[in-house]
Amino acid sequence: MNDNRCGIVKPRFSFRNNKVSISAMHTFYAVTLILLVTPVAFGFPLTTEDTGTLVQGRSKIELNTERGEDQMNGARERSVSNEMALIHGLQDNLSGFLNLPYRGVSVQEADGSSKNSRGFGDARFGVKWRYFEQDGLSLGIKGGVTVPTGDSEKKLGNGQSTYGVNAIASYETAPLALHLNFGYTWLPNTLNQREGIINISTAVVLNLSSSWKVMADIGVAGNTNSASNEMPAFVGAGLSYKLKQALSLDLGVKHGITTAETDHTGLIGLGWVY
Repeated sequence: MNDNRCGIVKPRFSFRNNKVSISAMHTFYAVTLILLVTPVAFGFPLTTEDTGTLVQGRSKIELNTERGEDQMNGARERSVSNEMALIHGLQDNLSGFLNLPYRGVSVQEADGSSKNSRGFGDARFGVKWRYFEQDGLSLGIKGGVTVPTGDSEKKLGNGQSTYGVNAIASYETAPLALHLNFGYTWLPNTLNQREGIINISTAVVLNLSSSWKVMADIGVAGNTNSASNEMPAFVGAGLSYKLKQALSLDLGVKHGITTAETDHTGLIGLGWVY
């Protein structure tokens, strides 16, 4: 099935967070900053980006939900992130995006006390550019900026703009596609957290048919908590099904493989190209 018919450009081939601290206040800081670091992937439910872009003039709406649960020293945190991503093809190899999040965090401490917060997070916008493609290999770069639309007093936003860039390499040898990301995010803050955060991840996608894909990825990022040198690391898996030519359903799970990462996360998304 030709993805160009539904407006997605695949370069000549078809491929396309910190552990809670003991105090609820530190938990909110960590969760907010990690959510800001996490890239907005066009290849949801993967965290790892591919180099695919939209055909010039075409647009895509993604509705994505992530639900996470984390435990440490008797404390339990549950988080949900609902995001709407608006993506538009500026050129065949250049897409712009706008991401609008709505988030909630519930923390129950070991002593039975709890704290809840929910509301709009910091909006993010940027572009992804695929600047090279040859013999199954393509290279791209994605840059984004968050604006402080979230309530920083509720720990739903950073209170300042943040900036990130992600280098992307993709290679396909059908039916497999491989992706590699290396990124850097600058997170200015007044919370005594680290401001410079790197992220590295890789993913593999297997095209089972024109409608079904299975995928897996693994990654690691810098720890925003300046008091810890343990890096949050995860492993994830997902499934994508094309309901119609321009409509897809995505399901995934992520598991933290270090204590600095959220223990378990479930993901579900719906994408529509028009």
